[in-house]
Amino acid sequence: MTLNGKKILLRPIETSDVEQTLRFHQDLQGMVDLMGFVMPVNLENEKHWIDNLYPQNNRSNIYFGICGKDNKDHLVGYISAKNINQINRTAEFGIYIEKDSRRKGIAKEAITIFITYLYSQIHIRKIFLFVLNDNEKAINLYKSTGFIQEGVMRDHCWKDGGYRDLIIMSKFTKNIQKENKK
Repeated sequence: MTLNGKKILLRPIETSDVEQTLRFHQDLQGMVDLMGFVMPVNLENEKHWIDNLYPQNNRSNIYFGICGKDNKDHLVGYISAKNINQINRTAEFGIYIEKDSRRKGIAKEAITIFITYLYSQIHIRKIFLFVLNDNEKAINLYKSTGFIQEGVMRDHCWKDGGYRDLIIMSKFTKNIQKENKK
């Protein structure tokens, strides 16, 4: 399955992508900014991670690699919906874009394509995310794609020698049809 946009496409992450995803997960600052796994990761760990992205009969997580339309073999990031709750129709959202591909509109387009897919195909009605309060670029990106702040978890994450607040943001996907018509 491939989801197409104007500049990018979203596709399943393959075992052959292991060196690219390993590079993402070894981006210490990028992972810290995303509250990600900052422990050492090696090729074997990364293969294991990819092998477990799509377990059979598990409908609680969705991951797509993000590529430019001109090079489907080169990932510039990935996007995910985790902890999908089929009863409440909710999911936790996440996105990572490699440093060289940021500030080019890729994340915004990927978010729009992915949320449309979650609404129309998976019937998710609300997505939510957590973002560090000092990650202003990410907060502005999320706001520009229709997310709103729902709350704050005070002194929740350790970063750079101190605790930081964690902002909770969400978006109801039913609004995506109206946004796509603009």
